[in-house]
Order: sequence, then structure tokens, then C-alpha cells
Amino acid sequence: MPINAAVWQFIGRTEVGPNHIVEAFDQLSQGVTVVDENLDLVARNKAVQNLLDLPGEIFKVGTNLADVFRYNAERGEYGPGAIEDLVVERVAQARKFQPHRMEQVRPDGTVLEIIGNPLPSGGFMTTYTDITARKKTEHDLVTSRNRLGARVARRTVHT
Repeated sequence: MPINAAVWQFIGRTEVGPNHIVEAFDQLSQGVTVVDENLDLVARNKAVQNLLDLPGEIFKVGTNLADVFRYNAERGEYGPGAIEDLVVERVAQARKFQPHRMEQVRPDGTVLEIIGNPLPSGGFMTTYTDITARKKTEHDLVTSRNRLGARVARRTVHT
């Protein structure tokens, strides 16, 4: 059975209420947000708040993404630039409601993979996955390969 069908079957059970869904949502290690067509936050889980290090008063249901973008810009999440320019740029991109996938390196060195997809009813859902360990492993593998290549090259020259 496809996962979507299984999830909807679970949700359709009469003994499963909204609290079950919220509890399940909060058990994910991956951060998840859902915004509506006005870019207002309609759902989020605990993981996303932790991954993005956002205070509850900034990141609550009903908050517009522009306010979140502004908060992030003010604390340097998006690098240098005029705060409002950084906010306007991100809001304009979000209003396109286009699928997107990117990696973002946070100021603390955490690397997040961010994947957003539009929803048929309007708005979009975005997932945030901490890929810091994977990126470190990739970097270590490249470093090891380069060292091995250098050793092979030195031996080839000396033989």
C-alpha cells in the first residue's frame, strides 16, 4: 500500500484524533512546515523550530513568512545585505510556489537540506533535514581520495 494511502487510512480511523496527528508530526526528526497561499504558517513541528533555532514567539502558527525571513536576516542567516532587500527577495521567491531543493549552511556550521513543494490546495510544505554529518563524510572522502591520489602520483614518479 503506498504510504499516502496508509497515512490517510490511519487518519480516517475514528479513534485517531487531531492530537495523534500532532504527536506523530512532532516525532519526526526532520523539520516540517506548511504555509498557506498568504505565506502564513499553518503547521510546523518541534524539529523545525530546533533546526532553525527560532523562538516560539517568532515561529508560531499564524506567523507570516516575511516575519521569519526578517528575523533570520537580522541575525545574519542570509549573509550580508540590507535586511529588507533580503526579506523581499525571499518573499518573492516563496510567492512563486515552485518546487525547490537547496542546501543552507547556518552560521553555526549546521548544513540543512531544504525541500519545498506546492500543495494542491494552495501554499506549500517544506522539509528541513540536518545533513551536516553527511556533508562532513563527503568532505572527508574527497580529502582521503586526494591524499591517496597524491601518494600514488609520488610513487609513480619515483619508480
